[in-house]
Amino acid sequence: MKDKRNGNVLLIGFYIRGALDSPVSNPAIEITNSVYVSMHRN
Repeated sequence: MKDKRNGNVLLIGFYIRGALDSPVSNPAIEITNSVYVSMHRN
C-alpha cells in the first residue's frame, strides 16, 4: 500500500454559497482528487 496515490493530483476549490455581501453567506473550501466533483458542484 506504500505509494498507492503516487502521481495523483489534489484539487482545491474556493467558493462562497450565497451573496457576497450577505451576513449569512458561507465561504467554503473543497478538497478532492476528482475533476468531476470539482467541475460539478452545483
